Amino acid sequence: MQSRYWHYWIGLLLGVALIPVLRSQNLPLKFDWITLSVAYWLVLSAQSIFLAVLLSLIGLREIWQPIVMRYRDRPLRILILLIYFGILIWAPGWVRALVLTVDTIAVLELRERHLVRRATAIFVPAA
Repeated sequence: MQSRYWHYWIGLLLGVALIPVLRSQNLPLKFDWITLSVAYWLVLSAQSIFLAVLLSLIGLREIWQPIVMRYRDRPLRILILLIYFGILIWAPGWVRALVLTVDTIAVLELRERHLVRRATAIFVPAA
């Protein structure tokens, strides 16, 4: 092996060293990978989208005007989003409902502005 591949060996050694560390702390060696993957890929990604939308709304004031104008022109959208939010509050709780509602609005706005190509340029590498 060449010297530039030393990080593979260090990663392997750390992985092997993890077994005695887990046993010394009485932690399980078997993990529920389905639950961990759902928590990582779904919950964390929804929270990340929510925070990205929130920060962009705070930082970029030019985003507000098109959104407000679009909802002012079609007030039925507000009613539909409120019903959606109400159903989500009833099912998983208000914090998750807020996060999922903001994520839904963000996805709909990306679709409305025909920014799907730009969004896939971000989401595909992130996946």
